[in-house]
Amino acid sequence: MKRILFIFVISFISFSNSVKAQKIAVGLDGYTTNMWMALIVPGLSYAFPIHVSRDVPDAYPAGRISSPYRRTFSHPFHRFGNLAVGPTVSLQLEDKPLGFYAALRYKTEEAYYKRLKKGHDNDRAHYIQPEIGVRYQGVTLGMSYNAVIGYDGHVNDFSKDAVNSGFNLVLGYTVKSEKGESSIYYTHPLYNFYDTHFSPDGGITHPLQGMKYKIGYFTASYRLFLDD
Repeated sequence: MKRILFIFVISFISFSNSVKAQKIAVGLDGYTTNMWMALIVPGLSYAFPIHVSRDVPDAYPAGRISSPYRRTFSHPFHRFGNLAVGPTVSLQLEDKPLGFYAALRYKTEEAYYKRLKKGHDNDRAHYIQPEIGVRYQGVTLGMSYNAVIGYDGHVNDFSKDAVNSGFNLVLGYTVKSEKGESSIYYTHPLYNFYDTHFSPDGGITHPLQGMKYKIGYFTASYRLFLDD
């Protein structure tokens, strides 16, 4: 993970120093699937979750995985759902409809289950998420990487090896004004939340086999321009 973050930071700094930027936009880029938290915390926007894949084996003791949307109106700080937040910067090339952006966020995501008692109903992963992308005439194409740094297993008390790190595809569209830019994005996961090959006993059992959980997000953001 440290190597990925180092390459990400050095690459973007080197690129920033090698191009002539017309405008630089900076901001705090963040989202949450909890509506109340989005209203309370400055800089956070609401993320609408999309089910890419959500399934468990038949007769799984914890039941089906619930929709992240059910956390939308939960207590904002006790059961806050999924969250990502961190700084972002974008560069617009002079006299060209081409730009680049980068972000570095803390992200947390959970899978929680219908049959279980609140407070003991979820598995939560914690990530560092670098993201980098290109924009052409307002259209954005980017890639982010969720690097696992922690895991809290209330349903499955395993190590962080029970959840995967992985890439996400980012698609978006940006509208600019004199003072800033407004963007809408869709983030599509390219990996499964659980590591289905994980074994807590050296390969004898694979308790997460057949578990499928992938959630995409629609988010919106706004960044202010800083004069060169």
